[in-house]
Amino acid sequence: MIAPEDASLLRQFPDRRTSELASTFDTMERLYALDELGPFQDGKQGWPGWHHVRLRTYVVEQEPGQTIFVPSNWYHQVENLTDCISLNHNWCNSVNLTSMYTSMEEEIDDVTAALSDVRDMLHGQSGWESEFTALVQQVVQQDAGWAWEGFWRMVHHNVKHPSCDVCLLKNLTTAPLAT
Repeated sequence: MIAPEDASLLRQFPDRRTSELASTFDTMERLYALDELGPFQDGKQGWPGWHHVRLRTYVVEQEPGQTIFVPSNWYHQVENLTDCISLNHNWCNSVNLTSMYTSMEEEIDDVTAALSDVRDMLHGQSGWESEFTALVQQVVQQDAGWAWEGFWRMVHHNVKHPSCDVCLLKNLTTAPLAT
């Protein structure tokens, strides 16, 4: 498992959010042993931060009957040593809502940048901004499985219909939620 603060170091080019992610741990270790990882400008394949990440990686061996919880935003790779059933659930809650928002923002920014040539073609036409925004949202929806409309629909639904009694919510400083 790799902590969120090391996530950018898993990229071939750490300052490029859209660059290739590291392959399997074993593959990266093999490339590291062959001295093939490092700055691209030094003739290496990239992933200049791998030497830091590998020292801070947690390896966990799950025994039969055990359950493992992987915290939000932790990168992880699973290797099953025997036939087994794996149940995975990606959580969405108040703890990771801000990281989900940030992730959506980054996806929108990446798609907007990738479609800059389309924006340039549309620019100047009547209503081009709304047409381009709709196109970006459509591509994000197809790539990520949802876009701003779905995100805000989920937030609105959970504000209107909290999953627990409002009196149980911590730090509630405003009036009770309207229904």
